[in-house]
Amino acid sequence: KKYNKALSANDFDNANLVIQEADGAMDVAGMKYSEASGIRGEMDTEYDKIVELEIPGKKFIDVIRSADKFFEEGKYDDVIRMSKGNIQDMQNKIEWQKAAQQSIEIAREAFQKGKEAGSKMETSGSFLEQAETAFDKGDYENADDLAQESSKESLSSNKAYSEALDYLNDARKEVNSFGNISATSSMKDMLSTMQENLAKEQFNEVKIESKKIFVKSSSLRTAIENISEVRDEINSFEDLADVSQLKEGLQGIEAMLDKGEFSKVTKHSKILLSSCKELTKSSKPVVEFDFDRNSFVVGQTKKLTINFENNGNASAKDFSFEVLDDEWAELKKISKNIEKLDPGEKEDMVIYIKFKEE
Repeated sequence: KKYNKALSANDFDNANLVIQEADGAMDVAGMKYSEASGIRGEMDTEYDKIVELEIPGKKFIDVIRSADKFFEEGKYDDVIRMSKGNIQDMQNKIEWQKAAQQSIEIAREAFQKGKEAGSKMETSGSFLEQAETAFDKGDYENADDLAQESSKESLSSNKAYSEALDYLNDARKEVNSFGNISATSSMKDMLSTMQENLAKEQFNEVKIESKKIFVKSSSLRTAIENISEVRDEINSFEDLADVSQLKEGLQGIEAMLDKGEFSKVTKHSKILLSSCKELTKSSKPVVEFDFDRNSFVVGQTKKLTINFENNGNASAKDFSFEVLDDEWAELKKISKNIEKLDPGEKEDMVIYIKFKEE
């Protein structure tokens, strides 16, 4: 409708603008479609893991079906939002299943040792039974808590064991606080080692490994903060300067993070932040313009085409035009504005000005 109206009024500039807006909307829709398709595939992959691990999955499959419905309706933002949340929930469920399995194994060993020693195990056995029931129902977080209570009850007389179990639980909580990022893989291996040492009653080794995990997690938090700061600095340039090398550097430190090279992340982040500051100082648009002064006619409104050229090394945007001294001229309208001018680009701005008698 806008296009036909512009054509009817012979306003070809506005008609072209309508076409450009439509093209832009189609491009955005295409990108959203691609992103939604990709995240749906990731969600299906994660659900396959749920099925393989025999985790109750009705909650997750319901979300998948709803996301599929939204996808068919073209509601791609809803698909992306729901899929990301569902993926995170499934990953958390898998992590809790693993944690509960380990806790139940420890509780069973502790229960058996106490039984063999002739201790009264009624309370411990009750907690263990409840933990196993909760696990079978898919309530892994509750199963984990109950299994730990069973272990403590079984070995309440063993102070060293209880302390080591607390170290393990604190370390596990710290690692889980990072979610499922790749950078925690080495710390998860350390947790497994702590589990083994606890089962072997090597309590001092559990304590030592716990301290190592907290040192490593502190380095990880610092590295994550460094990467976030670099990403924010790069994003602040938007499309105003060439940040391709900075983005490659960002990808490099993200890869270092995944490998657990946290000290390298901090070192290279400082270099990238310094480069960002240098780019900020050196990147400046230099916009020059010219127009036909001979077209000035007192008392008439004239169409004026102003030729702009960016001779700088950064993009220019947010163009505006105003008459600073309205005694000699009055701005009627701007029929063609400039959205952005990249280095080396030329473009025209079309305005209508009425030149006064004064």
